[in-house]
Amino acid sequence: MGRLKGKKGAHLLWKKEKQLRRTSFDLVENEKRYRDLYENAPIAYFSMDFHGNVTKCNNNSLKLTGYSKEDLIGRPARELYVDTGAGIITPQDVRQMLEQGRPVRDVEMRFRNKNGQEVWVSISLDAVRDKDGKILEFRAMAIDISERKALEKQLVQAQKMEAIGTLAKGIAHDFNNILTPIAGYTEMLLMETDATGTQKKEHLQIIHDCALYAKGLINQILTFSRQRENEFKLLQPHTFVRDALALARSFVPATITIREKINENCSLLMVDPIQAHQVVMNLISNAYHAMEETGGVLDVVLDEIVIRDENEVYPLKPGTYSYLKFSDTGHGIPLSVQGKIFDPFFTTKKEGKGSGIGLSVVHGIIRSHNGHITVKSKEGEGACFEIYLPAYTGDIRPEDQKKEETRFVKGNERILLVDDDQKVAFMEQYMLEKLGYHVTCHQKSPEALLEFRQSPEAFDLVITDLTMPNLTGDQLAEKITEIRPGIPIILCTGYGEQINKEKYQLKGIKGFLHKPVAIKAASHLIREILDNR
Repeated sequence: MGRLKGKKGAHLLWKKEKQLRRTSFDLVENEKRYRDLYENAPIAYFSMDFHGNVTKCNNNSLKLTGYSKEDLIGRPARELYVDTGAGIITPQDVRQMLEQGRPVRDVEMRFRNKNGQEVWVSISLDAVRDKDGKILEFRAMAIDISERKALEKQLVQAQKMEAIGTLAKGIAHDFNNILTPIAGYTEMLLMETDATGTQKKEHLQIIHDCALYAKGLINQILTFSRQRENEFKLLQPHTFVRDALALARSFVPATITIREKINENCSLLMVDPIQAHQVVMNLISNAYHAMEETGGVLDVVLDEIVIRDENEVYPLKPGTYSYLKFSDTGHGIPLSVQGKIFDPFFTTKKEGKGSGIGLSVVHGIIRSHNGHITVKSKEGEGACFEIYLPAYTGDIRPEDQKKEETRFVKGNERILLVDDDQKVAFMEQYMLEKLGYHVTCHQKSPEALLEFRQSPEAFDLVITDLTMPNLTGDQLAEKITEIRPGIPIILCTGYGEQINKEKYQLKGIKGFLHKPVAIKAASHLIREILDNR
């Protein structure tokens, strides 16, 4: 190059300089592109020196931690880490792995940002070494997985509820089998005790009422753990409020006083009974957690109000509404978070005390019923939730009116009774014979089927338990119907009212009795089915 002279040398020199300028320009542009990618990446990137102090970070790191670049650079990264004490990997574990040359990939940790909020991150780290293997710096890549962790918690909660539902069904069946002879014999003793006002009759009535109360609790547990499509029915609002209050009193401690003011003359509501019950239970549970440590008072009010102006309770239209109020004397809700309490997964409760979905579920249910919910609270002064549900204004069909039977009805037909629980079978046989029927009782369903097969015309009605070994009640019903189509069959179940009746009606089932069997209800159902053969 040095030997080239004149125009040729000058041209080559100019060409080389131009190439160097282009290369330099490309390097600057590539560095700008790299820096733009680094700074604006959707993942948090940051580097730390050998001692773990942050030396470099991108914009997403600032967003994740809540710090400015000036505040974050130079800060020990371990200060962001939250020690949960739950066996989660620690910064010391991570450093040890990197020093041993082991990779650190997708480790889940909890960080605390500048505002004190805890954030779940998935972090991967590498150690940068010199030619002698000495660590120069650590480079980290972190992703915010808080939403994913919340969804996982919701999934776990749903799986728990499913497990509770399965457990509740089994408990309900066994518990109702225990209650059946208690309630049944007590009801028959009450029938035989003529003298009113005597101490004996009062004691029997208390036993019977307690058995029915236990039955109600079991049904509420089944209701609460059940998942299915909405089923809207006409209900008087005080029924589901009182049912929920009865269940709540079984878990709310004596340090919390529940005061109720219930108007039993409110207009009918078109609601899903299970969801209405769930709303009341969730709000009572919310108040319970707010007063769990200090105790207090929960006021539950049910009344009817008339809204006459569109701006009176925005966004409700003028009309008649059931008004529900839940007011507690707990720690209250800070004003800064009141706008978030109905958001899914948002919670102010301690770890393990709530999933953050209770109030969002309440809000969703109220909206699906064309209602409205508001909250009023001051920190340290408790909280007040108010619910407005529109009164039903349509026509009421005769079948919507619940009939209340006051007398027993008897008969003299022949009944085949099948139940594998001896105590239940004996009580039901005694009950049916007391009503005038001729009863053949079996505790083994295959033996009952054999007798029916031998004499299919010897019976006018079959009453069978649902859950039995060898041959379940619905399987027995199918086989009996094959032998003699049209014979009426009543299925007796300890699973409350949560069974799929349409499924069993396809198998020839004409009616259902729910344990513990009430004699009055059973007498009317049997008579109705036999009279309509």
